[in-house]
Amino acid sequence: MRSLSSAALALLLASTVSLAHAKSPQAAPADANGAAPKSDAVLATVDGQKITLRDLNIAYNGLSESVKQQPQSQVLPQLLDELITAKALEIEARKEGLDKTPIVKAQMEAAADTVLQNALLSKDIRPQLTEDKIKAAFDAQYAGKPGEPEIHAEHILVKTQAQAQSIIDQLGKGANFEALAKANSSDQSAAQGGDLGWFKKGDMVQSFADAAFALKPGEYSKTPVQSPYGWHVIKVLETRVSAPPTLAQVHDQLAQQLEQTALRAEFAKVRSTATVVKYGEDGKPIGGAPAATTPAKPAKPAKSAKSAKPAKN
Repeated sequence: MRSLSSAALALLLASTVSLAHAKSPQAAPADANGAAPKSDAVLATVDGQKITLRDLNIAYNGLSESVKQQPQSQVLPQLLDELITAKALEIEARKEGLDKTPIVKAQMEAAADTVLQNALLSKDIRPQLTEDKIKAAFDAQYAGKPGEPEIHAEHILVKTQAQAQSIIDQLGKGANFEALAKANSSDQSAAQGGDLGWFKKGDMVQSFADAAFALKPGEYSKTPVQSPYGWHVIKVLETRVSAPPTLAQVHDQLAQQLEQTALRAEFAKVRSTATVVKYGEDGKPIGGAPAATTPAKPAKPAKSAKSAKPAKN
């Protein structure tokens, strides 16, 4: 069979609807003869086993975004060659009976289970990640709300509390903060006189942030501040309130939040409808097995008036 050119491969792939990324059904464009390319169009065979356009499409959708940015005329021929190699490996493995070994069979079953799990999650989660829902989350979290306070600060980081206290004492006698930072700080900011630039409270560890945001511009901490990194002396230069973020700036973050919320709800839903029994090392159920439901016995039919015994006089 004559091989397709890289340009033809790119045209075929572009004309199919991506199963993973299509937002709504749409018709594939027709070719020169007026017929839309079929997903089962054969691109290659390996020992008679077909590699179709659908296979190429699925493999392409699994590529990283950085690879997809490259011209398809370069990516697709290489991808098809990789599919051919993979098919040849599969055929050889089956010839050697590896698919019949217990470990490989278990791994193949686990891989199939993973595909099925992902299919369910995609079906249930994807509809919840619409642009309208992301915009609604933005409106709820950011729209009409002020920005966060920020400070511009410097610090000096040393190993011991005594060192930090000594620096505070020197500052009290009029020493220059930036000069002390360059001479004593173990932080990378020492070369800039301890300058940390602008930051929000949530950007720093809590003990550092609490101390820094309690200071006014021009003030420095009068007692050493401890953090997981050591002991700090902090000086605040300026304060401001940042502008609220735009939708574009937090779009991906909001989408991830919605996805995580939807995933947690999906996990809880499927577990709530499943009967789960955990077993200990002794093979016995932990906490007792779920009680079996015994169907109720049907009630005995009441005696009819004809079969009832007549009352004695």
